[in-house]
Amino acid sequence: DAITHELFRHSVEITELDDGFAFRFPAFAPWAARILAFVAEERQCCPFFQFELIVAPDDGPVSLRLRGSEEVKAFVLGQLGIG
Repeated sequence: DAITHELFRHSVEITELDDGFAFRFPAFAPWAARILAFVAEERQCCPFFQFELIVAPDDGPVSLRLRGSEEVKAFVLGQLGIG
C-alpha cells in the first residue's frame, strides 16, 4: 500500500475513463521504472487489471491506464481515495 500511495501521489493528472483511470506522471525518469515495479506487483494480487503504459517522446510524460470492469473502477477509487 505504501508503494502504491507514494507512486500515485506523484501523478500530475488523473483522468476518469469509461472503464478505469489514466494517471499521468511528469517525465520518463524515474517514473517508468516505478510504474513497471507497481505493475509487476499488482499483476500478482490483482489479475483483473488491464495495464497500459504510454511513454511520450523526448522525456515527456508517462501515463499509466488501469482498466477493467466497473468493479475495477470502484476498487481503484477505494484504494487510492480518488474520484
